[in-house]
Amino acid sequence: MASQVPPKPPFFSLAEDFDYWIRGPSYEKMYPYINQRNVFSVSTLAYKVEKQVDWKLSGKKENGKINGVMFGGKAKHEFLLKRWQANTDHPEMRNLEQTLEFHIPYVWKNHPFNEIVLLGHVDGVDWLDGYFIELKTTDWGGPNITPYMILQAGAYGFMLHETFDRFYQPVIVKTNSEVTVKPLGWLDCIEQMDEMVRRAKETARLVDV
Repeated sequence: MASQVPPKPPFFSLAEDFDYWIRGPSYEKMYPYINQRNVFSVSTLAYKVEKQVDWKLSGKKENGKINGVMFGGKAKHEFLLKRWQANTDHPEMRNLEQTLEFHIPYVWKNHPFNEIVLLGHVDGVDWLDGYFIELKTTDWGGPNITPYMILQAGAYGFMLHETFDRFYQPVIVKTNSEVTVKPLGWLDCIEQMDEMVRRAKETARLVDV
């Protein structure tokens, strides 16, 4: 009688499972067009033009190791957003991770594109109460809300308005040594979007090679 291969124990794939839960699907697999030369990340541009330029020209490199700091931040982020979503009488009207695009006409000299595409992801939108939150759980900078956070949230406010034809008020929530909250108005969104467009065009000029 031929021997049978014993079934795999139930914990056989745990290493693979946990690795996937920690890393998650790569951003490039979820949004493959981010690798196009004309598609820029709102969060990266808000932080620093030079960082977006470097990623476009040299590629974003992964070292294959689990980034404990990044995972810790991601875990806190997801935990707090799920609490926010549940802490209301209309959780079905609170969406997490709303993806947005904004298209800027731009003539590229060395690539077959006629626009710049800004790609961003709003942390949580309350469609009923008319606001969204941009959550920051970084351990640096204390409770201070920095200019790059305001730039990112303001741009998202403008992009949400352009997409859904309604103003959803940006609310930045920074959790660190204490919780700091900063709402933005519509004029803030216009001002921050102007700066985001300026940075996008500057980046395009630098990577159009």
